Amino acid sequence: MHLQRALLTGVFAAIPVPAAAQTFPAKSLRLVIPYPSGTSTDLLGRLIVPRMSAHLGKPIVIENKGGASGSVGAQLAATATPDGYTVMLGTSGIMAGNEVLMTNLSYSPARDFSAVGGIAHNPQILAVGSVTGVKSVPELVEFLKSNPAKSNFGSTGVGGTPALAAAAFLHGAGLKASHVPYNSVSQAMTSLIGGDITFMFYGSLGLVSLAKSGQLRALATGGAQKSGLFPELKTMIELGYKDFAATSWFALYVPAQTPGQTIQVLAESLNAALRDPEIASKLVQSGFDLWTISPEALTAFGAKERIRYRELVKRFGGIEN
Repeated sequence: MHLQRALLTGVFAAIPVPAAAQTFPAKSLRLVIPYPSGTSTDLLGRLIVPRMSAHLGKPIVIENKGGASGSVGAQLAATATPDGYTVMLGTSGIMAGNEVLMTNLSYSPARDFSAVGGIAHNPQILAVGSVTGVKSVPELVEFLKSNPAKSNFGSTGVGGTPALAAAAFLHGAGLKASHVPYNSVSQAMTSLIGGDITFMFYGSLGLVSLAKSGQLRALATGGAQKSGLFPELKTMIELGYKDFAATSWFALYVPAQTPGQTIQVLAESLNAALRDPEIASKLVQSGFDLWTISPEALTAFGAKERIRYRELVKRFGGIEN
């Protein structure tokens, strides 16, 4: 009897335990940020990583993988092993805009990713280089009409919120302008400051120091409410651009087929980070609006956003490069 019990114990001990049933995490994790260091997305990731790492009890290594409006990093994350050890910081551009505005996209936001949770929203600010002399949105409209050779705008990629915000503005003003996409924020800002491009929409945090130094001038906010970093600005809706909405959103995703239990552990660590008063305060100070949302709700939200982006592109006739 004892021999039989021992044999059975040995047999069961030899059966491998499924990976999903093992304690997660058992090693360090990787957070893929599909944009270069120094961007708003990068700053957001570096803000939440220490608290998430402490909650999980394992290091989280950040890997910046920029290029092609975030699609290079998204492709890297989409094809990673779905075990929870690769997490991606997704944006509205990566998870909605790219699919609508880019041909031959190397990944599918809906098919290749599973949602973990939301992090924050960031309103887009309409800005011009101070060298233009433009001091208001009506003056910008007149400047573009009077200077067709300088009728252009910049963005950090064709699929992002800044590009769509510019298209919505031009549509509302009855204007056309050339689109100049840049590979990095620093390149775009240098061109904006120098007057190589006339205007650009971008997140409030990325513009505040340049506006305070006088190199750029902020004209309006694309958010539905006043901007915390630019409280003096009117919203585009207040300026007569009906239903104007230009806000980037940020959330965490993992490769599709990642076990649900693993996703839940990651979601709990993300929520723990967002509940931290210091992190919440830094988010607000950086111009972000805190956005906590469950994996299920984020999945539904992403699907609605892709529909909204398609309707925007259809309405505005796309974005010319």
